Amino acid sequence: MIEALPHAMGHELDKPREACGVVGVLALDSQAPVGNMLYRGLMAVQHRGEDAAGVALENTNGEPGDFVRERGFGTVDKAVEAGGTSLDLRSPNATCGVGHTRWS
Repeated sequence: MIEALPHAMGHELDKPREACGVVGVLALDSQAPVGNMLYRGLMAVQHRGEDAAGVALENTNGEPGDFVRERGFGTVDKAVEAGGTSLDLRSPNATCGVGHTRWS
């Protein structure tokens, strides 16, 4: 647990100021639809931010450390095309990924 500095207690900076959503997926099965899971997770936290969204998942068709990314402005369904299915087609054996929604 992170404790606030004594001089910051009760100060405006001592309170959360952002309202973004973050989702992560770590699948034990390489056949799991990680892109679709990320999409569904983002839909669940979309109320945390509707200005923009993005996802990145392991690119199993590319170099190690490479990612398949999709991002855009607007709600999750506008920013991540095809409901995550396109991500699963581009990286079918991905086992990890992360997604975010942004509120500004």
